[in-house]
Amino acid sequence: MAVLAVIAAVIAACGYWFYNTQAHQLRQKIIVELETIARLKSDQIVQWREQRLADAWENMASPFFNQGVNAWLTQATPESRQALLERFKGMTLFHHYSNILLVDTMGRVKLSLYDAADRIPEEDIKLLAGAFKAKMPVLTDLHLCQQDGSVIIDVIAPLYSINGNPSQPIGALVLQIDPGLFLYPLIQTWPVPSRTAETLLVQREGDHVVFLNKLRHLQKEPFEFRIPVSRESVPAVRAVLGMKGVFIGTDYRGEKVLSVLTAIPDSSWFMVTKMDAQEAFDHIKFNKWLIVSLVMGLMVIAFVGTGLLWQYMRKLHYKAIYHAEMQRQALLSHFGHLVKYANDIILLADEKLKIVEANDRAIEIYGYTREELLSLNIEDLIASEDMDNFRQRIRHIKEKGAALAEAVHRRKDGVKLPVEVSARVIEVRGKPFIQSIVRDIRERKRSEEALRSEKQKFQFLTEKSPFGMVVVDKKGAFKYINPRFTEIFGYDLKDVPDGKTWFKRAYPDPDYRRHVIASWMDELAKSQPGEKRPKTYVVHCKDGAEKFVHFIPIQLETGDNLMFCDDISEQMEAEKKLKESEERYRALFDRSLDCIYLHDFKGKFIDLNDAALNLLGYEKKDIAFLSLSSLISRDQFIKTEQILDELFKVGYQQNITEFRVKRKDGQEIFL
Repeated sequence: MAVLAVIAAVIAACGYWFYNTQAHQLRQKIIVELETIARLKSDQIVQWREQRLADAWENMASPFFNQGVNAWLTQATPESRQALLERFKGMTLFHHYSNILLVDTMGRVKLSLYDAADRIPEEDIKLLAGAFKAKMPVLTDLHLCQQDGSVIIDVIAPLYSINGNPSQPIGALVLQIDPGLFLYPLIQTWPVPSRTAETLLVQREGDHVVFLNKLRHLQKEPFEFRIPVSRESVPAVRAVLGMKGVFIGTDYRGEKVLSVLTAIPDSSWFMVTKMDAQEAFDHIKFNKWLIVSLVMGLMVIAFVGTGLLWQYMRKLHYKAIYHAEMQRQALLSHFGHLVKYANDIILLADEKLKIVEANDRAIEIYGYTREELLSLNIEDLIASEDMDNFRQRIRHIKEKGAALAEAVHRRKDGVKLPVEVSARVIEVRGKPFIQSIVRDIRERKRSEEALRSEKQKFQFLTEKSPFGMVVVDKKGAFKYINPRFTEIFGYDLKDVPDGKTWFKRAYPDPDYRRHVIASWMDELAKSQPGEKRPKTYVVHCKDGAEKFVHFIPIQLETGDNLMFCDDISEQMEAEKKLKESEERYRALFDRSLDCIYLHDFKGKFIDLNDAALNLLGYEKKDIAFLSLSSLISRDQFIKTEQILDELFKVGYQQNITEFRVKRKDGQEIFL
């Protein structure tokens, strides 16, 4: 029931929130529509007033019109009168004026298109004086015509002399407008169908508000209906009191309305754009009942669904209980099988450490029969040298409830057994027992010993290696540096913790460093695990010395790189000196004026200098085919062999010997 109450509360809260949201959105939409209509009508009224004043300015600025008026007022003739009346007709035809008057400076009518009073109203005469003074046209308020009582608006355009003083007024043009032709239709029309919407044009006269246009809901002509300003609940009163914007009040009928109040610029007029509240908020009421129906429907669906769900959950509950029991039975059977045939030793001992249960693996490892094992205490399985540690573990288990440690057990035959014991206290029917899972770690110990031995061998080899060695991981960090590396370069792991630091310190020249890095990365991308990639670079050492170093990096299977470093600076220096010595020897050999030649112990020539070639008449290309036997006669072979034997044994010729040698051209010479 509590769940149903919560669901009902949630649905009701959501419905309430949704209703308020919809109501607010609809209310804002209606207000925006009213504000838009009010702004549109106000802009149109302002534009209409500006157009009428523009007509007046046009006539004031027309030199031909002013010339005709001045001529007619100075000396009235039928022709000048007819010309003015024709202009008046054209203006009424195109601009829809109801009548056009020409008055003098006192407001007396001198000429009119249609019948008119002898003079304009007193209010217009006051405005006429202001127009003369300001030299600009004025637009009067709506007022009743003196002749027929119709509502009109006058536009007064002052006219000035063109013959004498241009500032001297001579009269004014009065353009009379029937508001029923444009202004009233503009105010009274509504852009969308509505039962109650209307627009009112009002102004204040003393302590009353005068309605200037016809009312939709009251049969009153303009200026006939007025209300006191004390009725502040009426939107029209609020408007003339200076309020602008949205206002909810009661209109002249006493009906509640939603209205937008606007002041017409440059006039004494105020506009009320309104609609009955009942019509404006009809959609909100409709939505309210729609949402209420929806909420009630959702509650019914929720109640029915909750009931069905409850029944379904009950079925699932009983089904789950059944399956859980089946799984428990299966788990017990599986656990028993697992314990019996587990690869680890499993022992269960009571609080006095007497073994009460053991699996088959325990019988196999310890060498006891099941009956023998169940008659033992846990202490009987502990090696004597590990007994003190065993008692500490038992105390720790009783205090903390569990322990994990390595231990030394003893088999039935006395053989010691290294094990890893995970023990904890468990309760069986309220009675404490110690369950021990014992793992035979003999293989692990042997592996650890082998690994330790290999590590010691590796350490010995690296520490005593004649080569510098460094191990670099995949991220470029230096994991190990041997003493020879530090001896060669002077750097240790603190100086060069990674490859980036190494390159900066070992190759301070930026251009050479970029060359080394590019070469290294190129070889690294091409190499395979185990493949050697020897390179020789000049390295800047910690003490400032520069050495030629032969690097042999090898990528390991793990992804790390092992790099051997061999300082070949002395070798490079020796090679340099040897090269210089060879160059000096070659210069002496080639430029000597004496004959110099090289041959092996078989008498085959290896090289002859230019002096020897010139003497014998041979060229460089002939050397490969020359030997001692081709240059000396057979009777000198014995002497030649004796000298070769002496060279082989002693290393040099002890006595100077004369030979008879045959030139290429066959001529014999003595050397």
